[in-house]
Amino acid sequence: MGTSRGIGAAFISSTLACAAPQVMNVDSHLAHDAELHYVVASETEPEKTALDFGPYSIHRIQQEPIATVTSGKIVSRRHRWAFWLSAASNGDWHTRCESTTKAERNGQTGAIALSCTMASFTTEDERTWTLEISGDAAGARIRAGELEGSRGERLRVQSSHDPARGQLGFEIYLSDRPVAAVQTVGTRALWLDPGLRKEIRSAIAASAGGLMLFDHLTADRW
Repeated sequence: MGTSRGIGAAFISSTLACAAPQVMNVDSHLAHDAELHYVVASETEPEKTALDFGPYSIHRIQQEPIATVTSGKIVSRRHRWAFWLSAASNGDWHTRCESTTKAERNGQTGAIALSCTMASFTTEDERTWTLEISGDAAGARIRAGELEGSRGERLRVQSSHDPARGQLGFEIYLSDRPVAAVQTVGTRALWLDPGLRKEIRSAIAASAGGLMLFDHLTADRW
């Protein structure tokens, strides 16, 4: 996989340029009770990128060149990237993501999908979580999916979309209760329920990194 330069530098530039702290309408439970972590992006030296939010840090971001395949009227694009998440109280997590976008040659987007695998190296038995998101450009452009742990934990993930402003971020639910929100435009941010287990919190933080980079990479295709 390549270096972090392309994705990291561009993401940092867009993050530092944004002054609006909150653009999402976050559930009242999260707005009042959740921990709020804003993303602070930095590039301390060439080719090295870090995204810090609260006790979490995303670093060693790598990406592969976009692969494009044309079949008839459909153009498919595949993008792969990976990063490490360091959690102050729950060790290191390695995350690998792949996004696919299918569009007609006239530029109209048909479908988009994201798949991430997050592996924790904090316990004797390695824990793996997966994130699957898919959506389409019709109507409210809802992107929805699931975050699932290797022991059967399941959290629902759904995008937050505004007709006038477009894609704003994602909301994460546990048994229909909102437990996290990820703002992917403006000032990137994570709202996180403090009552969750450490492992679930870290899995959500790793997912948040994947979702932020996902929306950054695909913003020009919606």
